[in-house]
Amino acid sequence: MAVSGYVPGSELMALGEGRRDALYALPGGLLGAAAWTMLYQTAVGRWLVHTANLGNLIASGPIDRIHPTFTFVIAVGYAIALLALVMFLPRYAGGRSFIVRAVRGDSDALDQEFVADTAAYLAEGSFYEGRSRWLSRVIKDDVPNSNFFSPMKLGMSAVVGVAAVLAIFFRQIFGESTTYSWVVGNLLLPDFEYSKIMAKRAGWEPLSDMGTFVGALLTALFISRYFQGFRPVIPPSWRNRFGSSLGKRAIASFGGSCVVMFGARMAGGCASGHILSGGVQMAASAWLFTLAVSTSMIVTARVVYGDSSEKCKPDDRA
Repeated sequence: MAVSGYVPGSELMALGEGRRDALYALPGGLLGAAAWTMLYQTAVGRWLVHTANLGNLIASGPIDRIHPTFTFVIAVGYAIALLALVMFLPRYAGGRSFIVRAVRGDSDALDQEFVADTAAYLAEGSFYEGRSRWLSRVIKDDVPNSNFFSPMKLGMSAVVGVAAVLAIFFRQIFGESTTYSWVVGNLLLPDFEYSKIMAKRAGWEPLSDMGTFVGALLTALFISRYFQGFRPVIPPSWRNRFGSSLGKRAIASFGGSCVVMFGARMAGGCASGHILSGGVQMAASAWLFTLAVSTSMIVTARVVYGDSSEKCKPDDRA
């Protein structure tokens, strides 16, 4: 993820936004899914699936012996802890947390600098840059802002949360990576055991992935107006470290996405399936997955990018 810049779902968002990176990342993801499909039925694949498998364990115990009151108490504490993290951790490194800014009633210069740079990054390469409509301006002011409790962020978070919970009620998974294995199984590897399993398990995920793409496309064209039209835009963190070579970036997007997808299918889910859906259910496997992904992402980013700047205009750094 630190190399490609994407998780399975955000690849589809990037495709809808017209980001060229997505054209390299998507086939890489399909290759990663195919690699796991072929490995699954081997002895190594079996060992990877069944070793230290936390199964149906959630925070309050096995889900088939759930204690509703105890689980509810844990869920309340879990929600408070997550909200506290959002309140006390700054969005930008070196900046102030939400609670500090709320008490002081202002934001520091570093925070303002990162907000402006994030807005510049989001608009970089856009066909419609400088031609904002009212709603577009609101989004451009709100999205980069470090206030996690703005009405727009709270509203969109509530929509995503309700959608995830409804999917669970309907016995579906709010996930994205299953579709990659489903596509590979139907088009390339139909006789493999994992493909047959995915053919039975795939529910709404293909439709969810289509919705992710269409939603991102419509938003990029008509709301945020960030559609890039697949222009050769190199992400700033990458170009500040490795330069503006399109070939290098294509290889990194393809290879990074391949590794991410292989890991996601090996784990049985991605950021949406484990971190979001599993996190909502307080699944032990989701927490372990989140810890592993976060740790590997930080270590990889540190090794790959070192001390290079992630900003659009690195010379602006104080």
